[in-house]
Parts: sequence; structure tokens; C-alpha cells
Amino acid sequence: VCTYDFGSPCMILGKTQDFKSYERIEVVTQPQNRGASLFPEKINGKYMKLDRPGGGSDCPGTIWLSTSPDLVHWGGFRPILSVPSATWISGKIGPTPPIRTEAGWLVIFHGTRTSASGMYYRIGAFLLDLEEPWKVLGVTKRPLLEPKEDYELHGYCNDCVFPCGAIADHERNELRLYYGAADTRVALATACLSDVVEACLG
Repeated sequence: VCTYDFGSPCMILGKTQDFKSYERIEVVTQPQNRGASLFPEKINGKYMKLDRPGGGSDCPGTIWLSTSPDLVHWGGFRPILSVPSATWISGKIGPTPPIRTEAGWLVIFHGTRTSASGMYYRIGAFLLDLEEPWKVLGVTKRPLLEPKEDYELHGYCNDCVFPCGAIADHERNELRLYYGAADTRVALATACLSDVVEACLG
């Protein structure tokens, strides 16, 4: 959960049994962090998460990795990805929870680019090593999804598709991506999972 209780954004760990009531546990990032994404399993005996420190329009886009023994105390901070050398990104970036694939941890992320008409939000992906997730294996050279439909182009935040999370159906080789459209609607896009992984490595 992202909160502004302390005057700037930070992430709070909590738990729920029914998604109606919520127990707040602890702040797990420093202030100015709007996007922490947990790995779904321990790696080498440690919990890991991806962070988006800075988290503001005046901060360059960077994604960091951190580790924890108990999900509350975090350390081992290291940057793993700055704005990639891809023509579709020039500003902020931010991750969603990683997905395990045979080729590596697949991370769907947003990237921004500013043109004469304003800022655009697009969606891409990168791949991390399974055992050493601080190693980036590849980043998509082109966006997987960009605003084209009217409900993506016009709304509270125009020209915006923003990833909220993704689910992999390994049996069907399908990736289901849930994303915000112009900060007004939530939409669903599907893709071939192996094609997305290949796009990271290509």
C-alpha cells in the first residue's frame, strides 16, 4: 500500500484475509518511494522486492532491488535498472511484481516519454536472472502496450497506460496484464507469454 501519511509517498506492509479489513504492519520503504513490488518467493533464503525510489516527476527513473529476512527489515539496496537505452522511454520507470519463467523473472514496468504534446505512459518488460535478480538479462526495445484507444488517450491522465499487475498462465502460454487506462478505467490485455520473454531478450 502506498501512503502519504508522512508527507511524502512510502510503502506500507499489511495483511488481509478478505480484502475488506486490513491490518497495517510496518513501513517498509524510506519516504519518496511509490512502488515496491515483492518477489513471490524467497531467493537464496531471502525475501526480495523491487523499489522505485524518488517516485516524483522531478526524479530520474531508477529501479532498485532490496532484501529482507522477515519482510519488515530491508537492506542490501542496489540499483538494477535506470532509464533503458530505448527510444520509447526518457523519464520515469516503475515495476510490478516479478513473474517466474524458465528464462528468468519477468517484470512488467511503465516508462514515460515527454513530447511536444505532453507526457506519455507506455508499458514494457524486462527480465532478471532467477538466482541473481540484480542481473538484468534484457529489456524490451519497444513498448508492449501504448495508448491508442479513446479510453487510453482521454481521461483524468491523458495518453496513459499504466501496469497494475500481471498473471502468467503457463499452461496456456498466456500473459494477462491488468492496466490503468488514462487513470479512469482498468483494462485487460493478453499476450503470448513466451513472445514477451523473447521480446526482452531480442
